[in-house]
Amino acid sequence: MTSPKFKDKDGLGVGSTFAELFAKHPNLEAYGSEIEARVHVVIGSLIYRLDMNDNRSELDEDAIPGETKIMYVTILVLRQV
Repeated sequence: MTSPKFKDKDGLGVGSTFAELFAKHPNLEAYGSEIEARVHVVIGSLIYRLDMNDNRSELDEDAIPGETKIMYVTILVLRQV
């Protein structure tokens, strides 16, 4: 989802900050990707892409500025085959 109109059950979505996400989910884990250096937070079936880059596979929440915005949200849909 790239529209700021999309909000999760906590009212978070595109344009929300990492500080807001962390306030609702203090036990979250953030991950960077080694090649693209994209930073994501996975909570349940939602993946939040943050507007920062880091190639470390696991990030401390202290490494992410609170004002970092959510760029888009991906919804994981699992299907049984």
